[in-house]
Amino acid sequence: MNHRLVASSGTPAGAPGDPFERDTVLILTAHAETEARIRAALTAEGIPAAILNTLVVPAAELNLGLEAKADTLSFLMRVARIDDLGAQQTYFGSIPYAVFRVTPSPEQPPSPLARPPYRTRGTGTSEAHLSESLDALEAALRARYAPLRATRLPVHFPKADIYSEHCLSSGRLCAADTRDTAGGASQDIEFADSADDFYVVFGVNHAAAGKASYSNFILYSKRGYFGVEAIDDQRQLHSARDYLPDDPNVDLLYAWKVARQCGADPHCLPVAATCPEGILPGETGRFNFRAYLEPGTRVAPAAHELLTDRVIHFSP
Repeated sequence: MNHRLVASSGTPAGAPGDPFERDTVLILTAHAETEARIRAALTAEGIPAAILNTLVVPAAELNLGLEAKADTLSFLMRVARIDDLGAQQTYFGSIPYAVFRVTPSPEQPPSPLARPPYRTRGTGTSEAHLSESLDALEAALRARYAPLRATRLPVHFPKADIYSEHCLSSGRLCAADTRDTAGGASQDIEFADSADDFYVVFGVNHAAAGKASYSNFILYSKRGYFGVEAIDDQRQLHSARDYLPDDPNVDLLYAWKVARQCGADPHCLPVAATCPEGILPGETGRFNFRAYLEPGTRVAPAAHELLTDRVIHFSP
């Protein structure tokens, strides 16, 4: 479920509109009879059917139940790009959601809901036309920071579509909890406390290029696997001008320095050597990349239509 699909009082039955700060109801169930009874109860209380949504729990792929060996499920929600800090504090201080567990009585026989068909990723339009500009940006970075040693780090960005049932059946962790994002990650990194030792993360600004509604890169600490900070597509805008000012595609690219010491560089993420807000000396981190919701499909962009983000480690 995402803001381009949700049925709410601002987007009734999923129609175009503004879903933010509007009423909505989300039903999470595996069974058709349970869903039907909940919907009937809600509408009987005057809640419009046009704001009701169902997320199907695929019973055939899970071990449902209340026993110790049954699967444990969680429901996550992500928010980003909050402009009003006062509203943010109010929201997190008193989150305006209520969660109810509903148990039919008497107990009903199973009536599994079918998994809805997947939304198709991809439009047939890729970022390939930006390859030459992206290569020119890399060359400009290497020239700017010469004679420092420049090491391009591997970035794993799966190009094949990942389906959650494949992960469930194999028992492997493949981060397929949502089809709303395509993502990748760099190899593990460490930070030296030196002005001549740093990373530059760069690539296509996927939102500016029209392939995502929101995109970012995130510095993660491997200690507890928490995000130190994310640089989203709006902050990335115009940052590649620092290195490639005359390229016609420069504003569809980004370049961001990540270092212990940033000085006055406005396009640099300073990494503290303290806990919990940074990465301690000797600890490892990594960069993760996400591109959410291609506007034309209301699902993640097809990874093979994106140019993979890049990372260079500069060192003495």
